[in-house]
Amino acid sequence: MKSLYTLTTPSHQVLHDDWFRPSLQDGYAVETRSMKQVGASNDHVCGTHAFNETMIAKVRLMLDAIRENWGKIFVYSDVDVQFFGKTEPLIDDAMRDCDVVAQRDAHPKMSAAKNRQFSGHLCAGFLACRANEQTLHLWEDILAYGLKHPDKHDQQALNFLLNGLTGRQMRNRYGVRWGFLPEAFFGPGPQLTEVWKPGMQLELPRPIVMHHANWTFGVDNKISQLAAVRQVAAKTAAQAA
Repeated sequence: MKSLYTLTTPSHQVLHDDWFRPSLQDGYAVETRSMKQVGASNDHVCGTHAFNETMIAKVRLMLDAIRENWGKIFVYSDVDVQFFGKTEPLIDDAMRDCDVVAQRDAHPKMSAAKNRQFSGHLCAGFLACRANEQTLHLWEDILAYGLKHPDKHDQQALNFLLNGLTGRQMRNRYGVRWGFLPEAFFGPGPQLTEVWKPGMQLELPRPIVMHHANWTFGVDNKISQLAAVRQVAAKTAAQAA
């Protein structure tokens, strides 16, 4: 049985309680770490001081998870996630020759040169990790990077240290082998060039096993995206039945 770790705050507890936890279909050993709210809840959006400080806690959780699962594979997930099927078999397949596999967060052609807010192609919000010396050293440096650069967050550090924000397989100082999860692990980023807002249409993969409600700001918008994707997924499943 794999362990699955997640982190929640008061502002995001509704996502954990109403969407993330009830939809989980694998038999993971779930460890939810709760932390105090950093700043006002409406300040807790990607790139803000409150968000970046919370991500430091997330990196510390990753380090704990690595130490607690030494020699094994574990999963980390943000709470703005819902599940539509079993994820573990696909994760096991993707991890055969990798130490880290994650969702693709942006279109392959997206780059820092085109968007100065770009934080990389690997999504730090849902990933599987092999607990070993290589990944321990990587997340130790992600923590050091975040503490040194409080204007940056964990995803920027992860991508910068592994591939220089290029999204290409490159030799890294840690010897970490990394890859992307299949498209069934859905996030809207690869098909967007702007922040998602309620009413914007998204094309879902077939099949879809999970959805990460990112590329939008605020809990209300995340709930809107979760609901919209669930509605389309249910309609697609009914048509296929």
